[in-house]
Amino acid sequence: MKSISKCCLLLLIASSLCLDFSLSTTISHDGRAMVIDGERRILISGSIHYPRSTPEMWPDLIQKSKEGGLDTIETYVFWNGHEPMRRQYNFEGNYDLIRFLKEVQNAGMYAILRIGPYVCAEWNYGGLPVWLRNITGIELRTDNRPWENEMQVLTTLIVDMVKEARLFATQGGPIILAQIENEYGNGGIEEAYGAGGPRYVDWCAEMAESLDIGVPWIMCQQPDAPSPMINTCNGFAGCDAFTPNNKSSPKIWTENWTGWFKNWGSPDPHRPVKEIANEVARFFQSKGTLQNYYMYHGGTNFGRTSGGPYIVTSYDYDAPLDEYGSIRQPKWGHLKELHASIKMMEKALAYGEVEEDYLDNGLTVPTYLFLNSNMRGFIFNQNDSSDATVDFEGSKYFLPAWSVSILPDCKKEVYNSAKKPNAAEDEPQVLTWQWMPERLGSAAKGFGSHFTVNKLLEQKTTTLDISDYLWYTTSVSVSKEEEMILSVNTTGHTLHAFVNGKRVGYEYSDKGSGFLFERKARFKLGNNQISLLSATVGLKNYGAFYDLVPVGIAGGPVKLIGSSTTLDLSNNGWTYKIGLDGEVRQIYLDGEEKEWRSGVIPAMRPFTWYKTTFQAPLGTEPVVVDLLGMGKGAAWVNGNSLGRFWPNFTASADGCNGCDYRGTYSPEKCRTGCGEPSQRWYHVPRSFLKAGEPNTLTLFEETGGDPLRVSFQTTYVFWNGHEPMRRQVCMQLFTSLIVDMVKGEGLFATQGGPIILAQIENEYGNYGIESHYGAAGPRYVNWCAKMADSLDIGVPWIMCQQADAPSPMINTCNGFAGCDAFTPNNKSSPKIWTENWTGWFKNWGSPDPHRPVEEIAFQVARFFQSKGSLQNYYMYHGGTNFGRTSGGPNLVTSYDYDAPLDEYGNIRQPKWGHLKELHASIKMMEKALAYGEVTEYNLENGLKITKFVVDGTAPSCFISNENSTSNATVGFNGNYYFLPAWSVSILPDCNEEVYNTAKVKTQTSVMVKKPLTVGISKDEPQVFLNWRWRPEKFQSNSAKGFGSSFTVNKLLEQKTTTLDQSDYLWYNTSVHVSKGEEFILSVNTTGHILHAFVNGKLIAKCTGYEYSRNGNFVFERKVQFRPGKNQILLLSATVGLKNYGAYYDLAPVGIAGGPVKLIGKNTTLDLSHYNWTYKIGLDGEVRKFHLDVDDLSWHSAAFIPIPTMRPFTWYKATFQAPPGSEPVVVDLLGMGKGEAWVNGNSIGRFWPNYTAPAEGCNECDYRGKFNPDKCRTGCGQPSQRWYHVPRSFLKRKKPNNLTLFEEIGGNPFGVSFQTVSVGTVCASAVTGDRLRLSCQGGRRIISKIDYAAFGEPKGTCGAFRDGGCGCEETNAVLNDACLGKKSCSVHIRESNGGLCSGTVDSPRKLVVQVTCS
Repeated sequence: MKSISKCCLLLLIASSLCLDFSLSTTISHDGRAMVIDGERRILISGSIHYPRSTPEMWPDLIQKSKEGGLDTIETYVFWNGHEPMRRQYNFEGNYDLIRFLKEVQNAGMYAILRIGPYVCAEWNYGGLPVWLRNITGIELRTDNRPWENEMQVLTTLIVDMVKEARLFATQGGPIILAQIENEYGNGGIEEAYGAGGPRYVDWCAEMAESLDIGVPWIMCQQPDAPSPMINTCNGFAGCDAFTPNNKSSPKIWTENWTGWFKNWGSPDPHRPVKEIANEVARFFQSKGTLQNYYMYHGGTNFGRTSGGPYIVTSYDYDAPLDEYGSIRQPKWGHLKELHASIKMMEKALAYGEVEEDYLDNGLTVPTYLFLNSNMRGFIFNQNDSSDATVDFEGSKYFLPAWSVSILPDCKKEVYNSAKKPNAAEDEPQVLTWQWMPERLGSAAKGFGSHFTVNKLLEQKTTTLDISDYLWYTTSVSVSKEEEMILSVNTTGHTLHAFVNGKRVGYEYSDKGSGFLFERKARFKLGNNQISLLSATVGLKNYGAFYDLVPVGIAGGPVKLIGSSTTLDLSNNGWTYKIGLDGEVRQIYLDGEEKEWRSGVIPAMRPFTWYKTTFQAPLGTEPVVVDLLGMGKGAAWVNGNSLGRFWPNFTASADGCNGCDYRGTYSPEKCRTGCGEPSQRWYHVPRSFLKAGEPNTLTLFEETGGDPLRVSFQTTYVFWNGHEPMRRQVCMQLFTSLIVDMVKGEGLFATQGGPIILAQIENEYGNYGIESHYGAAGPRYVNWCAKMADSLDIGVPWIMCQQADAPSPMINTCNGFAGCDAFTPNNKSSPKIWTENWTGWFKNWGSPDPHRPVEEIAFQVARFFQSKGSLQNYYMYHGGTNFGRTSGGPNLVTSYDYDAPLDEYGNIRQPKWGHLKELHASIKMMEKALAYGEVTEYNLENGLKITKFVVDGTAPSCFISNENSTSNATVGFNGNYYFLPAWSVSILPDCNEEVYNTAKVKTQTSVMVKKPLTVGISKDEPQVFLNWRWRPEKFQSNSAKGFGSSFTVNKLLEQKTTTLDQSDYLWYNTSVHVSKGEEFILSVNTTGHILHAFVNGKLIAKCTGYEYSRNGNFVFERKVQFRPGKNQILLLSATVGLKNYGAYYDLAPVGIAGGPVKLIGKNTTLDLSHYNWTYKIGLDGEVRKFHLDVDDLSWHSAAFIPIPTMRPFTWYKATFQAPPGSEPVVVDLLGMGKGEAWVNGNSIGRFWPNYTAPAEGCNECDYRGKFNPDKCRTGCGQPSQRWYHVPRSFLKRKKPNNLTLFEEIGGNPFGVSFQTVSVGTVCASAVTGDRLRLSCQGGRRIISKIDYAAFGEPKGTCGAFRDGGCGCEETNAVLNDACLGKKSCSVHIRESNGGLCSGTVDSPRKLVVQVTCS
């Protein structure tokens, strides 16, 4: 704890900013601050670049900035946007600079105009027009007369336009500062130009000053700025220690970077608001007087304006206003509070004398003396790891590490930079596409005339940046047909190569720095044409001589490397054509409809234009287009360019860690989005859209993509960085659809229907899921609540496991236990248990989980004992995951869940009956539980008595024994009650025990599968099925897939490729090897199963596939490759997709990214970026082999023996439906893995040869805390052997079809149909009670007494062993009462027919087991 003895006196001076631009304003400065109309001012500014938004957005952006506490807006001027061709100017649309400045004026704010005209700004070529390079003798940004002439022309033009509009402050306008040049003194740039650098700086200052604008000029990052230029500071930090080079210059921070720009292939950078606020407070604490956020709104790099190279289209910048203009919380709000606290100190900061007290461990207390007696101050903790508590004037102030506190009155802390406040605050249907190919070759047009020179030209000086694309075409004559390597050294960013009109390859640079392209191509005898398409992705915009950095195939070399000779083509005659044919013809505008094609839309086809129409989404929220599935290209809406897209360029998987705001910040410190598309969503400004009429979206796809996955979405404030969370418009449409359907049928309770509650979202607050989404999580929860409540359903909404559920949502509880102690977050909400898990789900390769009914009943009774009022069993009937609906991954087809009603709908005893008795006893107490006053008596050793009393009625009581090992006898109200360990007794009148959770009186039923036999009835099917079969085709030239096959040079993620149409995705490539050799084929996959084929042959039939329970593994097999071309075919299969957890939807499956390698003795080939051809699904799926079609292609045993253990085989048989009404199952023991259909209905995936481990099944003790591994059976057995065939799938007295697809090999001759019924029943009763037995509700008869004894037998029902007292008299009584009957009842008394009457010391509990027939 630190102490300060002297008082820090602060004068609170109320001031307000009310700007009146009707009169001229005098602007000057001294060494302390900007002086406006004679008053020193503290100014807070933010950057908004007018071309990165639209004129329709400007007023809203500026107003939100003002509301955020800014008084100034700063912008660059973008030369290449205003003068794209020499002396041809553009000041329209989003380049209307004057309109933008007038919007700032209209909002009553100041402006800073950074003319430059070099801007950097991650803008293409730094904002300079490329045509400058063609001016004779020019050298950019140095003391060079041609350059200076052009720069002066542009600067003078801008100044004259602004003067004419009277926008400088001295004319009554908003502009208080202007800037000349930009960051020239930064990073050694000026020094790189030698003596010309300082001369150029002096020239800039003189030229600017000569323009007589009446306000000061600044030169940022320019330590040798000549007077009267003001040198300013840029950066994340350090500007608190900055000192201008001129004593008469105030300390100005022109660029405080609120985040960072993003590159293609990189994660999303973020800068924590606590860190920003800390640096801003330090700056003003250290005599800073003007600070500008770069950016306050970043916006969008529309068209081809992004620089870099490799800057993405979004320029969101993690700014306080996001790319679309929405407020980003908490950044906007936390900074707003900072600005307000600083403005409270404006006079003291601008005029006060400063004294600083330096304490130990990084603590500083600067104070500002004002008017000789009053002072204002800060307390600063510069330590980046230790929090501190500071004590002065009797008050204590807690400062987190790396933070600043502001105390305007020396008493109350109004702000601390690290104490963040709480966060504030119909879309188009399926799109119908048309397409047309991009014309290639001689028929294609280019910008201007094509021309030929004998050299390889630099791209930007050739195209003058009117297109990203430049064609280089030449021809070469070869003396014989030969395969040669085409080698191209390029400084371009992407390259496509064509030989004789055929595309032979495509490659791009990861960082935009050039690369060596090499591909094998076959050349014919004689003349061959080579066409190379070089593409740029933004031009470099920063650094010394950045303008001279070459792009394109500048100088090459380009070579053909043959087996015995190498041809250098660099000085051939090369013909050049600028741009794409579609660009020149402007096919992104409406017109030329006859050329657009409809019908089958090709996917993954390079050099393709796509067009669709859509209606503008309703509302005012920002609109985005989701281009996930597309490759690389450009997008237009109604002819307006949205910018470049490249969603299949994903960020690296590593580098995203937790973010700590403390300490020195860098753009790599706080990143998200690793392993995800660099940019998936692209901004569509609403001003681009036409309301009430069709809008046109046009895409140029360069590398191959799928437009059928494109969709429009609207965004709210649910953003975490650049990524929308849970796209709520899609969710709202679906929720509204369901609600409207239910309302339409009158099914809500207020309509007379059964529905009393509805739920929105599910378990979002569970296991930290919400917290993974950052600030967007709570905002999403609030949106869900508002959206649900707006649907006006007339009944309450619940949000389960949602501790922050907003009112009127009801937060509820889920789990095996603990809901007795649950308290809703809203006092007006009842205690509800939405999911009491009656069992658990099962995985392939796992034993069967069970939950004892004694434990369930115990938890239910405790819940109602603890003021619970609504409890739901999850599941009461689990059922079957028909088709491919099971999730997980690796969940079995059965969803039995050990529920009271089993998978087939049969009653599971004793669970069903024991819970039925519990429910009846609770309902006897309903009034008391719902209205009663509660009194609790906590006894020792886990015993508790709870009494519910309602006026005018008898009380109701629970007695609970929460001890998990010790039984207890409890005396209460003059009676004694025996409570087994871990049990609850229910006394509806606080006198008679009508129920105890551990005293199970209900009989136990054991279900059996009854095989069907021959000869019992003519209606019964044969035991043996007559099979037919056919192979699954997998060769690419004959096998079909869903949709067209397509080729890309990367390994795609499976579910986003298949859209879950099938479990299966084929990956196909070929590789040339120089000699026959054994390689290891190595495949890294996140799929669940992998099969590998080489040259049409399944590798090692018994071991050529592999699977993983965890969904990822490395497949490695040795295989012999032949010399020359070899085909590799990989089949990836999923077994259900992930269904739970934060970002579960993004968990990859399939061979996503690989790598796939061939590992030889001396070399390793990485095939990951080879051309991979994709086919979705199985040939038999597409051709629907599972339907009842009489196809001659099925082979019968009469001609070809039925194969067994053969992978990739379809089997079909017919059968008659079993008679009766018992549930039907098919026993697939002997089969391997696949899927089964009955009469075309999928009964789910099967995998009976996946057995559970032999260990882990022990006897079950219901007492104590339960978990799914506690009570398990089926160890060493198949995960699932029997598969449910609902009787509704069957046809009576007609043949039924069973179809099996066998993936890994199985024996269909072991398959049989069986019915499920009660085989064994067990029951018990103590002396004085009545023993009751019933076979399947009276539908079957008791055919045999298997076991009858007093005591505690060993084993379980169906397998009891000796352990009690039995005698002939016992069996005689039971035989007489029960044998041959559907049900029976025997009163147990000691004199009853000699029922072991001589065993006085044995417990008087009779246990009986019978067989039902």
